[in-house]
Amino acid sequence: MMKAVVKQVLSGDTIVLRGRATNGPPPERQLSLAYVSAPRLGRKDEKGEAYAWESREYLRKLIVGKEVSFKVQYTTKNGREFGQVVLGLDQDVTQILVSLGLVKLRDERGKYAVATRRRSY
Repeated sequence: MMKAVVKQVLSGDTIVLRGRATNGPPPERQLSLAYVSAPRLGRKDEKGEAYAWESREYLRKLIVGKEVSFKVQYTTKNGREFGQVVLGLDQDVTQILVSLGLVKLRDERGKYAVATRRRSY
């Protein structure tokens, strides 16, 4: 796993990481959390999805300015990177967000994974 400092949170599932400066400005990379999807934020005149703001703000307060460990798990054809982010020694950021209901799991094809519960009477 590599280490970086979280510079910015773009949405509830996408962050900007800043590496260490060597000669010149530090390198940056955008990383989206793998296998999850956060509610979409609205643009200027659009209304965003429910809880999009809360999802982003929670993630921002949790990790901006902190050093994290990360691992790129896959990259799409257009170069977008998806991976795992760990805060501290063992706090998986994706697990935290899923447990709070701020992001939804999706399968490998990008569709939401549907969990069904059976009621027992």
